[in-house]
Formats: sequence, structure tokens, C-alpha cells
Amino acid sequence: MIEAYNEVMEDLLLSEYVWINYGGLTYKPVVVTSSSLTFKTSVNDRLIQYTIEVEEANDIINNIA
Repeated sequence: MIEAYNEVMEDLLLSEYVWINYGGLTYKPVVVTSSSLTFKTSVNDRLIQYTIEVEEANDIINNIA
């Protein structure tokens, strides 16, 4: 991923409502349980590592279908 995604990923980690797409047709609510975001943006080391773990949320209240 490029550095432009830094802000998008940071927003994802701070979001109260997160949805995951299953196979292009179904969306399910998830809860971000743990995350790691490491920015390495020096000239020689332009790596960004994103690690996100999610679990399914209770979709009774959040059902959008």
C-alpha cells in the first residue's frame, strides 16, 4: 500500500462502525479487536505495516439488509 492509505487505515482503526464485504454481495458488521499500525516513511525504508484483527459483531441491531 502507498502512504496515501495511512489516513484511511487510521480512520478504520478509530471507527465505531466497521463493515466487511463477503464475496461482493454481503456486508457484515465487525468489531476491530486489535490493531497495529507502523509507519516507516524514511527515504530508505518506505514500508508501512498494517495488522488488523476483527470479529463478527452482533448484527441484530446493525442489520442493513
